[in-house]
Amino acid sequence: MKREEPEEILIKMAKKGDVSAFSELVKRYERYILNLVYRTLGYSEDAEDIAQETFIKAYNNIKKFREESKFSTWLSKIAINLCRDKFRSKSHKEENLEDGVWLTIPQNSYYDPEETAERMEIQEKIRKAVASLPEELRVVFVLRELEDLSYEEISKMLNIPIGTVESRIYRARMKLKTLLSDLRTVEEVTEESEV
Repeated sequence: MKREEPEEILIKMAKKGDVSAFSELVKRYERYILNLVYRTLGYSEDAEDIAQETFIKAYNNIKKFREESKFSTWLSKIAINLCRDKFRSKSHKEENLEDGVWLTIPQNSYYDPEETAERMEIQEKIRKAVASLPEELRVVFVLRELEDLSYEEISKMLNIPIGTVESRIYRARMKLKTLLSDLRTVEEVTEESEV
């Protein structure tokens, strides 16, 4: 199978039972789905299992994919639903996320151990604040702010009105603003280290 094969062709082939075509789709989206699951759950204990389960469900249901949305949106919906099931099945606990999943703070080309420690502390506070959001707020926040999906895509994915999506994102932002009110900005950390 050629890696340059267009996604639409791979989907059609996978619908006809071509396992290598589906494997290529998995290769293209495995990192994206794993990151989405990590960010949605807020902990790593079950993330790889849920990501794997996402692809198993997608494989078993590929013939039902109507191609009305992007394949990535369809996969994301499966992953989010599995994450929601996990929330319901057990009270989740917080663990450290895999390095690299929450790299939201740009790194400078020079290395300053003190500044790096400050940045890591800020990053950890942000991660914990997002992880502390209630499930309904965290899911929409992750999809909008970290996965950059539109309100319409989130609405379709979660089967909720756009107004509800907007309301939840607003509430998530306000809650995070309160939780992170004591956080210094990256610019303040950088300016302080230059003095």
